[in-house]
Amino acid sequence: MKHNEKVKLYSAYMNGCAIAFFAVGCLGVAGSMLLSLEPMTFEKGLAYVVFFGGSVAWHLVGRRALNGLQE
Repeated sequence: MKHNEKVKLYSAYMNGCAIAFFAVGCLGVAGSMLLSLEPMTFEKGLAYVVFFGGSVAWHLVGRRALNGLQE
């Protein structure tokens, strides 16, 4: 497998991890609050922030990997 293909595959995997983090942590918390109509708690807010930060971090790792593409 060529170098550029490996870099793109790695970047796509990292972006997939970012999407999973966002879906589970952010959409999951928001959805559970909407369905149960419970107020926001500190734990839910903290989980939302941690998972959103993790999602951004995974995405940035994938983006940084794209800098390794060769011409």
